[in-house]
Amino acid sequence: MQVLKNELNFLKKEYNLSFSQICELVEQDRDILVPVQIFSFDLSPLESLVKFLKENRDFNYHKIGILLNRDERTIWITYKNAIKKQKDKFIVKKIKYLVPVEKLQNRKYSVLESLCSYLIMKENLSINDISILLNKNPSSIWTVYKRYLKKKQR
Repeated sequence: MQVLKNELNFLKKEYNLSFSQICELVEQDRDILVPVQIFSFDLSPLESLVKFLKENRDFNYHKIGILLNRDERTIWITYKNAIKKQKDKFIVKKIKYLVPVEKLQNRKYSVLESLCSYLIMKENLSINDISILLNKNPSSIWTVYKRYLKKKQR
C-alpha cells in the first residue's frame, strides 16, 4: 500500500496532476475501444475481435478470454481460424466509430447483435448506415438487430 501512495505522490509532483486527474486517467485506460471498421472484413465478428485484440493490442489469450467473457481455449481456436482466413494484421485507417469491448462481452447476445445494438442505440446509426460500415447486407443487419430485441425481451 505504501508503494502505491509513493507512486501517486510521484505522479502528483512530477506531472502536476491532482488525485482526481490520476483517477480519470486510470478510468480511461479501463475502456478498451475497438474500431468498428475491423468488423467489415471476411471474418466472423468474434474472429475479427479476437484477431484485433491479439495482434493490434498484444493481449494474450487469457486476457482476451476475460475481456470477452469466454474460455481462453475458445479464444485460441478462434484466433487460429481467423489467421487462416486473413494472415495480415488489421490496418485501421480513419477511425470514425469505436465500440467499448465491454459492450461486446454479454454472452446472451452474439458479437454482431451487441455491435448492431450499440451502433443503433448509442451512435444513432440507421440499419443502412451500419450495413455500409460493416460491409453487410441491410436485411442481415435488420435481422440481427431484431434478434437482439427479441432476446432482450426475455
